Amino acid sequence: MINWEITILSHEQFQERYTEITGEDAPKIINDQDKESQGINFAEEQFSPDIIESYEAEYAAIIDLGEEIFVQAGVLVQVQEVRDGETIRKEFRKVYENTGYLSAQN
Repeated sequence: MINWEITILSHEQFQERYTEITGEDAPKIINDQDKESQGINFAEEQFSPDIIESYEAEYAAIIDLGEEIFVQAGVLVQVQEVRDGETIRKEFRKVYENTGYLSAQN
């Protein structure tokens, strides 16, 4: 059995988690406010008026291997929520390299 956990991370939480997993400083994240202040327009966003928000998150799966043995596998990602008619879907904008992990769980 697999249970999925999605944790939305603040900028500070993302920085800490990235460093914890990779041992390196996290890359600079350009958020929507930074783009406006720098006058940056990305072509894909100019043609996607239904983008609701973007954020960093940790996607993790808790996997039951049986006999009370559990492992967690996860990765850090940047997610974009997009309105598609009446529904809202989540798309991965970026999967951060070297942030995948597998660890034992109690």
